[in-house]
Amino acid sequence: KAAIRGLRKTRDAAVQGKDREGLATVRLQIKRMKRRLRKLREAS
Repeated sequence: KAAIRGLRKTRDAAVQGKDREGLATVRLQIKRMKRRLRKLREAS
């Protein structure tokens, strides 16, 4: 959860800075995170 909160913070910063490249990379990171979390949940 802490990791997601951190990603959200960086994403919000990218949105405010109108940083298109940053926004794209942050989105990819979030997708990767969610996928990893889902896998962990299914494994346990």
